[in-house]
Amino acid sequence: MSDIARDGERARSMRGESHPLPPRAFILDCFGRGGSNIVWNMIGSSPDVLVPSREWHQGVFGQHHRLRKTMRAMGRVIDWNAVPGFTRIAAARTARTISPEAWAEKPDATATVLKVMDFHIVFASAIEAGFDWSRHIVLMRHPLPMCEGLIRGGESEARAASSYNGVAANMARAARRPDALSVRFEDMIADPASFYRRLATDLALPPSPDGLVRFMQKKFGAARTTADHGGRDVVRIAPEELRERIDANVNRDAVARLTAEQRRRLWQATADAAATLGYGETDF
Repeated sequence: MSDIARDGERARSMRGESHPLPPRAFILDCFGRGGSNIVWNMIGSSPDVLVPSREWHQGVFGQHHRLRKTMRAMGRVIDWNAVPGFTRIAAARTARTISPEAWAEKPDATATVLKVMDFHIVFASAIEAGFDWSRHIVLMRHPLPMCEGLIRGGESEARAASSYNGVAANMARAARRPDALSVRFEDMIADPASFYRRLATDLALPPSPDGLVRFMQKKFGAARTTADHGGRDVVRIAPEELRERIDANVNRDAVARLTAEQRRRLWQATADAAATLGYGETDF
């Protein structure tokens, strides 16, 4: 970054303004409770990629939950990219989620990684319009452990299955976009270091100079509840250390917490959606 650019960044920071968005975006389409924080930070480990301080919907809609829900529902029938002003507003608010500290750490970054959760994937075209280039990463998970997590978070069984089906449909559409990369939660927990290296290679991400990976420390699996998500401190660790922090049995343990009848009902309700993502009944 040139001295002029650095002076401009300092001036913007003093005025409380945000830095412009970088020209490129990696759009992580994901389930809530689907390992998204891990993959979000894996991508953001590259010196070329900035990590926003908030998820995309939080940055754009803030605490306006009803407005967000209404606009999300409207996104099933309209293209928000075609609505005058929305793309510009969304891009400006997204830019504010990238802190001056993030820019100071990676002054030459050309990309950001946006975490777009659940039904907010319907805003894909409007998100893409804020950048010169974008690529989708679709992070999938098997419905049985996914639904178990939703049920443990307070959803009814029927609501959990319905949510999975709706988000899976959004994911299937995103996966059909040119150059989209589909990855599985199951592969990530099986061998996190190998998963990270494949992901970096597939996305052509320059590695960090120290070879370390960003990892957000928070509660996962059975330890996670609606009220207590644990800490959110980000640490930097060697890829091989990921295995110490990610439980390879988290899916199997989640399914084991379901009764046989719950498993039967949930699979019956989600099998078609799971098939669109390439899952069979026991692929967890």
